[in-house]
Amino acid sequence: MPQTTPDPDEQAIDALLRAAERAWAASDFAALKELWDSSTPPLYLAEESREVCATWPQLDDYWAATNSAARAVSMRISDVVYRPLTSD
Repeated sequence: MPQTTPDPDEQAIDALLRAAERAWAASDFAALKELWDSSTPPLYLAEESREVCATWPQLDDYWAATNSAARAVSMRISDVVYRPLTSD
């Protein structure tokens, strides 16, 4: 079976997803926030919430409430499939 060269973009995305998993497992919301593009407002809908966090203060409040309400939090990302958006 021929060996393919790993795509650097896919490797970067995989690294970001693993960092997000580690941050959630450690309840390290500061580290999680560092993974976001802070130049634009966030858009986050927690699976247990009906309210979308669409501002940084809303997301910070959500993370603070999560941190105080839960002993442990984790998130697992699996079965990631990459598809090119264009042919180039």
